[in-house]
Amino acid sequence: MNAPMQQPNYRGYPQQAAYRSPATPRRHGPVPGMPMPQHAPQAMPNQQILSQRHASNPVEAAVRRSRKPTDKNLPDNVEDIVIGDVAQHYKRLREVEKRLDASMIRKRLDIYDSVNKNTKRYRTMRIWISNTVESQPWQQQQQQQDSSNSDGAMGTKLGAGRYRVKIEGRLLDDEADPTVSDESDEEGETENRGEVNLNVTINLIRDETPERFQLSRELAAILDVDKDTRAGIVAGIWEYVKAMGLQENEEKRTIQCDDRLRAIFGCEKMYFPAIPESTATHTATLEPIRLPYTIRVDPEFQKDPKPTVYDIRVAIDDPLRAKLISLTNSPDFPAMLRHVSSLDDQVALAVQALHHSKAKHSFYTAMSKDPANFMKRWINSQKRDLETVLGETPRPGQGERGMEFRRGGEGSAWDTPVARESVRYMLAKPPRAAR
Repeated sequence: MNAPMQQPNYRGYPQQAAYRSPATPRRHGPVPGMPMPQHAPQAMPNQQILSQRHASNPVEAAVRRSRKPTDKNLPDNVEDIVIGDVAQHYKRLREVEKRLDASMIRKRLDIYDSVNKNTKRYRTMRIWISNTVESQPWQQQQQQQDSSNSDGAMGTKLGAGRYRVKIEGRLLDDEADPTVSDESDEEGETENRGEVNLNVTINLIRDETPERFQLSRELAAILDVDKDTRAGIVAGIWEYVKAMGLQENEEKRTIQCDDRLRAIFGCEKMYFPAIPESTATHTATLEPIRLPYTIRVDPEFQKDPKPTVYDIRVAIDDPLRAKLISLTNSPDFPAMLRHVSSLDDQVALAVQALHHSKAKHSFYTAMSKDPANFMKRWINSQKRDLETVLGETPRPGQGERGMEFRRGGEGSAWDTPVARESVRYMLAKPPRAAR
């Protein structure tokens, strides 16, 4: 009989066994056709390995910093054993260093305060406004009279007249003569057509950082200024609240509104963080600076033109602020601090060595005066320290006074009235009854 034909596996999987005992454990193997993923070890770059190797543990760094000596004061009475007046000079130098450090820290804090405040300075800007003309009718007539063409006449072009307005401005120095018109720092020109005199108004828009605003009458009455920035408004209201004692005792962020504040906020109590938003309705954009000017195109004015001069006050940044910013952000300052810190560490190490030398000097000096008693006191001190470290408590009679009770005879601790009285009381006790 022929064996039955087996249908080939569709996916090429191996055929299972015909029979498996239930007691036989199942053996799991890898699925054919699906190789197990093998992840190749990712090679770490050398730079990352070096950075991890050299990265300091913060705990170890803190331990190292805690072990560094920081005391730079000389030991007491070191002047008696030091030759010369070096110790006095060092102490005076330390006092000068303390005063210098305090002054430098105070000055640096003042510099940071000045930079953060961004104070403005007001200076005078002088503006010259003038205009020139060309191709005006009266200019064409003069040219026609001065020159003649081949026809014997030269026509004029109506509506061809033009004018050019020039605006110059410069900041006046405080010590400069205001009558001297030096070369301007900024200038601008505009050109247009026109053959008649024209009255115009030049509007100058302020470009200030931070921006200032025009205050309402109610807000200006509190701050005593008519123009201020957002930060200046909040700071001024805070100073007013502190001066008038309007801050609540329980909730420090809440203020009681008096008549002036009630006219601004319209409520009895005000949450202080909401003041910037509430004061926005009482501020407006600053109006432009208006400079009226008449554009003159007539020949009478153009014979001897004179500019129109205006002096206006403008707010500018403090010229020292840029230098202060460069001073605070200087890369040399951290390097200098690291150098000073290294010098302080060297001084602290030298002072620590001096303390050790002073202790050795005191030890040997005391031992040279009375060696026997000194060694006895030193041994007892070392014994107490050892017992403290080991946590051991001496038994009665084994302490420092144990030797006195071990010695008998005349003059001992047992040949005293206290000892005799103690023995008499002990012998007078009745014997205990046997149980």
